[in-house]
Amino acid sequence: MKIRRINYLIGYILILLMVEFSVKMGNHHLILPEFAVLCVGVLALQEAHWIVNPFKIVLMPSITAILGFSINLLKLDYLFKIYLVILIMLVVLKIANSKLAPSFATGLLPIVTNTSHWYFILVVVGMTSILMFGVLLSGSYKNIQNPIKSLERDAMRQYLEILLLWIILVHLLGVDMMIAIPPVLVLLLEVIQKEQYPVNVFLKQVVILTGIAYLSMGVHQLISNDVIYIAMMMPLILIILKMFRIQLPAVYAFPLLILVIPTPMTQQLGLYTLFASGFSLGCVYILKKYSLKERLIQIVKMVIN
Repeated sequence: MKIRRINYLIGYILILLMVEFSVKMGNHHLILPEFAVLCVGVLALQEAHWIVNPFKIVLMPSITAILGFSINLLKLDYLFKIYLVILIMLVVLKIANSKLAPSFATGLLPIVTNTSHWYFILVVVGMTSILMFGVLLSGSYKNIQNPIKSLERDAMRQYLEILLLWIILVHLLGVDMMIAIPPVLVLLLEVIQKEQYPVNVFLKQVVILTGIAYLSMGVHQLISNDVIYIAMMMPLILIILKMFRIQLPAVYAFPLLILVIPTPMTQQLGLYTLFASGFSLGCVYILKKYSLKERLIQIVKMVIN
C-alpha cells in the first residue's frame, strides 16, 4: 500500500511537470492526455497486461502515434480517418501481442486535435520512455507469472462492428466529432476482452466516465491556470474512484483532454461522453448477455430510445 501511494505521487508529479512544461513553452500540443492514464496504470496499479513487456510501453504508443499522425495528413474524411487508424492499430496490437489499450489514444489524438507538428511523436516517445525506465527500475514486470494472451479475433471483430454502428449513428445525427472520445474507446477495448460484463459494472462505468467529463469541464471553467486545474483534478478523480470502489485509469485523461481538444468539442464533452459510453459499452453488455437474435433486438431498442 505504501509503495502504491509513492507511485501515485510520482505519477502525479510527472503529470504536473508535463503541464507546467507546456505552459512555459506556450504549446498545448506538448500535453499527452494518455500519459496520465499510463502513469496510473503502469506506475500505481501496475496493470499486468500493460507492464509485462516494459519496452512495449514505448514501442506501442510510438507506433500508434506515427500511424495517427500520418493518417491525419491524408486528405480523407474525418470519420474514415478514425476508423482506418483504429483498424490498423488493432492489427498492430495483435501482431505485437500487446494489450496496451492506452496506445489507442495516442493514435487517435493527432486526428482528434488535427496535429500537424512532428514533435508530437517526440513527446510520445519521451513521456513513455520515462515510464518504461520506471518499470525497469522497479522490476515489477518480473512478478508477472501468467502469460498475457494476445487480442482475440472475435474481440477485434466486435470492436470494429460496434465502432461502425457508432460511426453510422453519429453521422446520421450530424455530430461527427462525437465519434472519437479517447477514454471511451480505450475502455471499450478493455471491456470487450472480458468474459463477463455485468449490468452494474456497465452502468457504473458510464456514470463515472460522464461525471468526470462534466467535472473536468466545470472545474476548468472556474480555474484558468492549467497547472492548478490539473493539480486539483487528479486527486479529485482518485477520491471519486475510491468512493465507487473501482479502478478506471482511462478517466484520468479527461482533465488533460480538455486542454487539447477543439473548443466545440470541449463545450459538449460531457454529453458526448454520455452518448458514446452509453452506446458502445451498452453494445458490449448486450454482446455478453444475449444471443445473436436477442442482441439485434436490444441494439435496435437502444438506438430508438
